[in-house]
Amino acid sequence: MAGGAADCQFWTRVVAKYCTLYELREKTPITVAAASKYFANALYEYKGQGLSVGSMVCGFDKRGPAIFMVNSEGDRSQLKVCSVGSGSLNAYGILDNHWKAKMTDEEAKALGWRAIMHATYRDAGSGGVCNLVHITPDSKIRYPGRDVSQLYYEFAQELGRDIAYEPHDE
Repeated sequence: MAGGAADCQFWTRVVAKYCTLYELREKTPITVAAASKYFANALYEYKGQGLSVGSMVCGFDKRGPAIFMVNSEGDRSQLKVCSVGSGSLNAYGILDNHWKAKMTDEEAKALGWRAIMHATYRDAGSGGVCNLVHITPDSKIRYPGRDVSQLYYEFAQELGRDIAYEPHDE
């Protein structure tokens, strides 16, 4: 999620409550599309009221994997690749160059770490920790947060680049 922390926390709880009630009532998991549609409809009711929410609703349901982008205005789009927030352009630079339709779990995880690191490292409005969740048909694996600066140094070393400029005496 991206936007105002209070808005994001509030709406996450509202949508989670709705999804839980749906699953209790219907005795079946809610689809990603239905959860994102509810979220978009709820936000649309407050369109123009100053909410600040940009969100990805992601999951794996009976229809397969899905990613929806939902924003404060109640807009909702299904996407293959998504990034939200002030650092999203940096993430898209990585995703546009390295995302493939067929990737191994390890390739996808590495791409996720790299895209999130680039989204946060050069963006003062983003946090300093990369959080990653791997969603499969059977499970959701939440990886421990990783420090953005540490990831930056790891990726630079992997590419064989110096981090700091050191002028040479000539």
